[in-house]
Amino acid sequence: MRYTESPAGHIYGLILLLILTLCPIAVLCILSKQTHPLNHPYYRVRIGTLYLNVDTVDKPLALLFTPLFLVRRLVFALLAVAANNVLVQLFVTMYASLGLILFYSVVWPMNDTTNNVIQLGNEIFFFVCVLFMLIFTDYSTDPIKRHIIGYVYLTFLAVNIVTNIVLIASTIVK
Repeated sequence: MRYTESPAGHIYGLILLLILTLCPIAVLCILSKQTHPLNHPYYRVRIGTLYLNVDTVDKPLALLFTPLFLVRRLVFALLAVAANNVLVQLFVTMYASLGLILFYSVVWPMNDTTNNVIQLGNEIFFFVCVLFMLIFTDYSTDPIKRHIIGYVYLTFLAVNIVTNIVLIASTIVK
């Protein structure tokens, strides 16, 4: 059976692209146009989840946390659909990750140090994982080295998962 593209699929894709593009812009507009204190109880109920655990009082640039999160997801979705070259996907993902590492380390957007360290650590971990992906492409010709490096990658992944579980458990215990 031959796959054919339907016009409805294109329409749904365009609608989804429009939503994914407008969502970060709308969130940024909602948060930046607020003339009220963002910690007011009425507004915390209405839009509080957009900046949950983000320090919006002392750090105005921290308001970019949610829009950057949404833009990054949009970039990933566009790369998955539009970019046919693996290297383009990996390098755009690496630069997006480097941008977020820079944002987290300069702005320090969260309310407490623990969450800032977790955000920054997970972003650094994600960046290293993307670097590992370069090794797993067809551009690396030695399958034995890829196999051995795969074990290093899995160990690195397991350490990150265990670290996050320990941090979550210690937060719950506190």
